[in-house]
Amino acid sequence: MGKGPVKVGFFNTATCIDVQPEGEELPASQQLARMAIYARQIFIHQPNRRFVRVLAITGNHLRLFHFDRAGAEYTQPLNFDDHPHTFVRLILGLSSPNEADIGLDPSIQWKVENGRKVSGTLTTRIANNIQKVYNLVHVDPYLRHSHIGGSGTTCWIVSDFASGETLLVKDAWNSDKRTAEHLHLEVAVGVPGVAQMVSCEPDRGQTRNLRSLEQDRPVPVENRVEARIVMKYYGRSIVYFQSAKQLLCALRDAIADVSIANVRLGIPGAKPGERGLLTNLDMATRLSESGFHPAVDWRIGTPLFQSTSVLYSVETEEPHQPPPHDHWDDLESFFYILTYIICTYDSQGVCHPVDQLMKQWKGYSGQNASDAKGIFLAKGRFVVSDRISPRWPKAVLDVFRSFGSFLDSRLRDRLNTRYIDRDEVLELSGRMASDADHHYAEILQIFDAGIEALEAVNNTVIPLVPSASLRGSSKRTRKGDTDEPIPKHSNWST
Repeated sequence: MGKGPVKVGFFNTATCIDVQPEGEELPASQQLARMAIYARQIFIHQPNRRFVRVLAITGNHLRLFHFDRAGAEYTQPLNFDDHPHTFVRLILGLSSPNEADIGLDPSIQWKVENGRKVSGTLTTRIANNIQKVYNLVHVDPYLRHSHIGGSGTTCWIVSDFASGETLLVKDAWNSDKRTAEHLHLEVAVGVPGVAQMVSCEPDRGQTRNLRSLEQDRPVPVENRVEARIVMKYYGRSIVYFQSAKQLLCALRDAIADVSIANVRLGIPGAKPGERGLLTNLDMATRLSESGFHPAVDWRIGTPLFQSTSVLYSVETEEPHQPPPHDHWDDLESFFYILTYIICTYDSQGVCHPVDQLMKQWKGYSGQNASDAKGIFLAKGRFVVSDRISPRWPKAVLDVFRSFGSFLDSRLRDRLNTRYIDRDEVLELSGRMASDADHHYAEILQIFDAGIEALEAVNNTVIPLVPSASLRGSSKRTRKGDTDEPIPKHSNWST
């Protein structure tokens, strides 16, 4: 007896062919939107997809669509009655048994039993171009982005055959105009509080080499380069903390980050400096000796945690742009992470109904959001509600108030830059940036005092570690590109 019909879905589809009745042709823009639905589902259900090609057929015409991390392109309508050989070649190519031909990454393989993935391997290349094979700890990715365009970041948890060590493998397509993430990680080798790289394949492919369709391009297409980075595996997002001490230690050791999903808990028993780690340096900017800072960009980062200056930039143009992105934006965003955690969780990591302040911040955008946070900072009291304060030890609330007061006393000048000319803005920004190391040291002292206060109460010693200089880079995270989503709440306003 046969095994029964094979299940067909987006998880095992080589391509999609959309057939429309003659006379009901859609405009190219509508066809593109329709084909993008199929492509996105294939990307989602096939995490080792590098590109997707689909076909639209109407009457005796066809149009080929190509989707990759740089976006989409498509052909002009082709009459397949006049070009039958091209039609046959297209069908054969779109259904090729060669995985690479249809856009799959053959370096990731699964063992399938009864239609289900039961195990898998990931192959990469390490130093001296030596091939290295890892076991997949989970058959599904630890993380994957659902957008067609963008970095397409996909992370896998793997284990080393020889040592048994658990590692994290990150595949991502980033713009060739940005400094590659592995270069930042090379500089960060041995730096406490930063994820440590094990190996890297820096150029596994480029989107411009996946494209060959001829069409006019009034706007240049961004080229993206795929890289695979193998890193030490650390804990989950900081929102999975289980005690007030773990929270403060993780925040303290990873204090340069600006997105809640990129502050990672260290592994159990991690030494000081690795209790919280900074991950995802693909949007980092290394500052030069001349003090270069990139312009603020509201598209980079999670709005809930963006600074007042970044949010204000949404609706402003030269010459009224806020100061360049610098360490103050990072520190301010880090404070909003702490605010979010205090308002949303208790000291044991249990999630509570969303506080009104968080609803307000999430409900606003652009300059309204900037003004709301500016008002919050300007109050200078940083008092949480009677409903929230009993959930947290006094030491944590003291850190919260001291952190907020530190920012308030220094950010008023930055808020006033909205009303002065550009040269004065740059001069003020330069003066503030020159004291970056000192500012970070003050914040670390605030956290150290909080940790020591918790130790005194719990009679448990948590060793402190001197901070490394953080002036060398300014960490920014692309909007929507987070390792783990912020936990969803049923009472978030939408």
